Amino acid sequence: YPFYACLIAGAQSEGGAAAALPVVDEGAKYDAEHNAGKRATEFAVRKAQLLARSGNVAGAVAEFDALIARHPDEPKFYVTATEAMLSAKQG
Repeated sequence: YPFYACLIAGAQSEGGAAAALPVVDEGAKYDAEHNAGKRATEFAVRKAQLLARSGNVAGAVAEFDALIARHPDEPKFYVTATEAMLSAKQG
């Protein structure tokens, strides 16, 4: 994950949130194939945040909804979703 986190940050700084989304998908795919998906949650959070930043609010909502459905007892995901939606001006 740290390698892909660096790639995601680089892609985002060079091309914005939309440019970083394919890197997130690549990282999630690699994690699923080589790490039994142990970092799937981190990739899902990052993808949802990037979708919100890129203006794809519906995609971000769907991603956050799926994440919260998998982990309903984890309050940090509710906070992260709220912050992302408020930053996208979508209460």
